[in-house]
Amino acid sequence: MARLNVRVKNTFGSLGAVMTVIGNNGGNIFNLKTTNRNALFFEFEVDVMVRDVSHLQNILGAMRVNAVVERVDRVRGPEENSEQA
Repeated sequence: MARLNVRVKNTFGSLGAVMTVIGNNGGNIFNLKTTNRNALFFEFEVDVMVRDVSHLQNILGAMRVNAVVERVDRVRGPEENSEQA
């Protein structure tokens, strides 16, 4: 599991575009929480099930080249270590 913090343009279809990228790259979305929203952008945290770190990196790369995505970062908690996805 990986938690991602995503910032996207506040335009029609932007949330759907990001979720489609995750699904098309084999990720399984199992939680979503909006953390900030205004007229220009919105931010959310999404929990994604991935096979391994390489799989996660593929998803992050695909999200970063999407036109609606302004930023995407992995959220690391204190319980995670560098070996987990």
